[in-house]
Formats: sequence, C-alpha cells, structure tokens
Amino acid sequence: SGYANPDALVETEWLEHHLDDPQVRVIEAGVQVNNPSALRFWQRNGYQVVGEPQHNPDGTVAFPLRKMLGPREG
Repeated sequence: SGYANPDALVETEWLEHHLDDPQVRVIEAGVQVNNPSALRFWQRNGYQVVGEPQHNPDGTVAFPLRKMLGPREG
C-alpha cells in the first residue's frame, strides 16, 4: 500500500525551511479503531477515508484519513 498523494510528502529538512511559508499546511492524521463509533467521530469532524483499511495483528484496524483545509486565515 502506498500514499494516496505521494507528491504531498516532503523531507523534514524541506519542511524546516518552509514552516513560515503561508502556502504550506502540515497535517498528520492516522486513526486506529476497534469500534465503528471511533471512525464516525473522525468523519463527523471532516475527515474522509482515503484508502483501504489495514488490519493489525492486535485486532485494531487503521484507516488512512484526509481532511481538506481552506487557506490560512490571518
């Protein structure tokens, strides 16, 4: 399995040099759930599942998520 949008990934050194760039938004999202209510919580908060679930040995399921953001304010 790969990333839904690998062009959105950057190296930490690049990010360090662009943290003050108003065009750059940094988002990390990953959810492991063991019940459907947990996934619904993230979906109600604007996240969308963007790939196939990963079934982990401990019985949890990890879903890749994405949240679309508007431009920075201020």
